[in-house]
Amino acid sequence: MPFRTDFAKSCNTAFTALAPKLGPDGLAQAGRALGLESQWDLGVDVFTGKVSVNGSPTEQAAAAIGQGTTVVSPLAMAGATAAVARGHWEQPKLLLDPAPGKPAPAGPA
Repeated sequence: MPFRTDFAKSCNTAFTALAPKLGPDGLAQAGRALGLESQWDLGVDVFTGKVSVNGSPTEQAAAAIGQGTTVVSPLAMAGATAAVARGHWEQPKLLLDPAPGKPAPAGPA
């Protein structure tokens, strides 16, 4: 199966099989190329992630599927996924102007 299919379907088996080939910091290096762990200036605080390095083989396999000690915010993961689709990383941008005309109502208490 091609890697793009593994990526699109989030195939854990494929990712854990690739983990040993990345070495102790290969996943973190790849993540940094996709904008993880970097400083973004969005006008609001954002957590861009922390990818584990130098872990045991079990930790490396867990990190390869987004578990273990690797943590990433939804915004950072969306940016990384967009970088894969685009072919390079660009910082996400918040569109604040024009402001939404009808924001969603607040949820129940």
